[in-house]
Amino acid sequence: MTERRRLPEFIPWVALALALPTLWASTAMWRFAVEAIEYPYQLDPIEGKILQQALWMQEGRTIYFALGDEPPWIVGNYPPLYPRLCALGVDPALPDFAWPRELALLSTLVAGLAMAGLVWHLTRHAGWALLGMGLWWSSYEVYYWTPLCRVDLPALALASAGLLVGVMSLGRWSWRRVVIVSGLFWLAWLTRQSQVLFPAALILFLALTDRGWAWRLAMVWALGLAVLLGLLCLITGGQFWVHTVRYNVNVWSWDQTWVWIRHLWRMWHWGLMALALGWGVWLTLCRALPADESQRERRVSHGITLLTLALLLNLLNVMATGKVGADKNYLLEPLWCLCGLLPLVWHRVALAVGDGARDPRWAQRSLAVTLVTLTAALALQVWCAVDPLPRRPWHRGLWSDRSAWRPPITRADLARDLEIQGIFDAAEGPVLSEYGIYTLRSGREMLHEPFLMSQLARQGLWDETPLLDRIRRGEFALILVRDDFRHAGQAGSVLSATPELIEAVNQRFTLERSWPQFVIPLHLWRPREASDQPPG
Repeated sequence: MTERRRLPEFIPWVALALALPTLWASTAMWRFAVEAIEYPYQLDPIEGKILQQALWMQEGRTIYFALGDEPPWIVGNYPPLYPRLCALGVDPALPDFAWPRELALLSTLVAGLAMAGLVWHLTRHAGWALLGMGLWWSSYEVYYWTPLCRVDLPALALASAGLLVGVMSLGRWSWRRVVIVSGLFWLAWLTRQSQVLFPAALILFLALTDRGWAWRLAMVWALGLAVLLGLLCLITGGQFWVHTVRYNVNVWSWDQTWVWIRHLWRMWHWGLMALALGWGVWLTLCRALPADESQRERRVSHGITLLTLALLLNLLNVMATGKVGADKNYLLEPLWCLCGLLPLVWHRVALAVGDGARDPRWAQRSLAVTLVTLTAALALQVWCAVDPLPRRPWHRGLWSDRSAWRPPITRADLARDLEIQGIFDAAEGPVLSEYGIYTLRSGREMLHEPFLMSQLARQGLWDETPLLDRIRRGEFALILVRDDFRHAGQAGSVLSATPELIEAVNQRFTLERSWPQFVIPLHLWRPREASDQPPG
C-alpha cells in the first residue's frame, strides 16, 4: 500500500496567509455590486436590451423576431433563460436593474464557491480553496463584470456547478449523476449559447480516464442540447438560430485579440508564470513516477488535468473570438480555470516535497526550490490583486484612486442620469437611445440597438435604410449615443454606427447636450429646425 504523502507543515498556513488578503480585497467587488443593485440606471450598453427583453417576456412576446422595415431593431443574441429569470422580478411600471443585478451577484458567489468546493474536494485543505476563490473574486475582470445585468456570470455559475458535481462524481459515476451534471450544463447553455467548453473539457478528461462514462455523458448532454436547440428553433420559426448564431458571427480582428493578450499578461503575469512552472514540475513528476502516485496525489493530478483542458479550450475560444467590441466577459471562464489551477499545482508540488522517503536528495532540493519560487510568484500575484492598499476612507472604495479600474458610482453619475431621464420624460414622440433605460423608464420601448445593428449592417445582414429614412425625416424626438458624431472624418473609429447613420444624424439633428467627462460619455441630439438644415 502506498504511503500517505505529508505536506510540509508550514504550507497550509502560507496558503491561508495568501488567501486572506485576496478575500479582503474582494470586498471592493461586493461593495460595487451592492451599490449597483440600488442604482436604477445603466452601467453597460447591453443592460438596457436585456431589461427590454425581460419586459417583453412578461407580456408573452418573443425576443426572437425577424428584423424588417419596422422597429424594434434589437437582436436577441442570447438564449432566453436569463431574461426569463429577470422578468420574474422587474416592475413594468418603473423598471430598474435591482433584481437582474442581484442574480449576477448571486452568480459570482456561486461560481466562487464552486471553485472553492472543487479545490477543497481535491486537496482537502481550506487554505488552497480560499486562495483560488479569493484570487478570482478580487480580480479586475470579476470586479468590473459582477455589477452588470449580463448573462455571462449566471452561465458561468451554472457551468462551474456542473463541473464541481462532475469532479465529485469521478470514480463513482451513475446515470443519476450523469443527468444532474448534464442538466446543469444544459441550463448554462440556455443562459449563454457559447457555454459548452466546461462539459467538453469534462468529457475529454473522462475519455482519458473512464471512457465508458465519457461516452454516456457525451451522449446524454449532446442529445439534450440538440432537443433544446430544436425546440427553440421550432417555437421561434427558426429565428432563435438566426439571432444567436448567424447574427453573432462577427469578423475576427487580430487587433482585438492582441488587446486581450496584453491585458492577460499585464494583469496576470505572475500567476501565468507560476502556472507554467507548476505545470512543468507536475508533468515531470507524472512522467518520471507514473506508477508511484498515491491516491491523494492522483486525485490532485486528475484535477490539474481537467482544469488544464478547460483552461486551454477557453483560451482557444478567446483567441477565436477576437471580434470587434468583445469585452472582458470572454476572460471570465479562463480566469476561473487559472485561479483554480494555481492552488492545485502548488499543492501537488508541496506533496512531492513532503515525500522525502521516495525522492533522492537532489530531487528534493529541486522541488523545494520550485516550491519556494511558486510561493513567491503566488505572493506577487496576490500583491497585484490588492495593490494599492486602501489609503482612503472605506466609503470611498478600496480602489478609488486606481484609474484603470472603474470607479464606484458617484453622485455626479446619478445627477447626470436624472437630468437625462427628465429630458426623456418631457420629450414628445419616439426616441433612439443607446442606453435604453431612459427610454424604458419614460414609458417607451427600445427601438434600436446601435452597436449590434451597425455590425449587421456592415456585414450585409441587415438593411438599415428604413432607419436612415426615419432619421432623415426627423421622426425621432431625441437620439442619445456614446460617440460624438460631429467628427465625421473619424467615422471609421465609431463602432456603434455606420458612416451612413452618422451622416444622416449630422444632416438632420444637432448636438444639444454632451457629457464627455464621465466613465460613460453620452451625447444628446435633437432635430434641427427647418431654417437650420444644412444645404444639400
